[in-house]
Amino acid sequence: MNIIVTTSTGSSTLKVYYSKSEFKSYRLVKGENEIEVDADSIYNVVAINPTGIASIDFNGLNVEYGYALFKNWTKVKTIEGLATEGMTTMKSMFSGCSNLEDIDFTLFDTSKVQSMKYMFYGCSSLKDISLPFDTNNVYDMSYMFYSCRSAENIDLFAFMTHKLCLANAMFGKCPKLETVAISGDFDTYMLNKTDKMFAGDDSLKTIYCNGTESNNYWRFQKVLAADGYGFEYDSDEDALIRV
Repeated sequence: MNIIVTTSTGSSTLKVYYSKSEFKSYRLVKGENEIEVDADSIYNVVAINPTGIASIDFNGLNVEYGYALFKNWTKVKTIEGLATEGMTTMKSMFSGCSNLEDIDFTLFDTSKVQSMKYMFYGCSSLKDISLPFDTNNVYDMSYMFYSCRSAENIDLFAFMTHKLCLANAMFGKCPKLETVAISGDFDTYMLNKTDKMFAGDDSLKTIYCNGTESNNYWRFQKVLAADGYGFEYDSDEDALIRV
């Protein structure tokens, strides 16, 4: 398989880790770089001085370790073709990717992931976020979308949160956020940390509930009230509407 990396400078190096200790380094030149990988699955990739990387296409290559995988790749705009089978953490995966506009989630397997804390922290160029994730085993979503300052809509309809315990500042500091969509599988029963979950979301108007049970949207009402926002349930819309 080949990884295709496009850079705006010639100052970056990509390390491809086949295991925790075995890796190959590739000096990236300005323009398109094609890196041949002798495996279908690798442990990780690490970029040295990633500020020149504009895009990366994994072409279906599986990466096993997701912690801080693209953290502070501040100039990357697109990430494509990444497979994540077997990954157990996505903590800080895209944190600080302030120019990231498009992520291809087609090959994402999140069935074993336990933490999505800080996953999109500071991804200030993402506008419409729709995540088709299996979150059955995720217990921590704290600061997941914190400071996604351009985000207007976040669709979490696919989320199943039966094990979710931590959601502090999950949507915090998203000043343009207008709508959030959840489903009946967005369970708040295990949630015990929700401090400032929506703090700083002054444009938030609607949370679409899509069949969620009354105790769940009641919990959301309580959390929103703690952050200074009044919402009431509208049965016709099946949504919490700001008042």
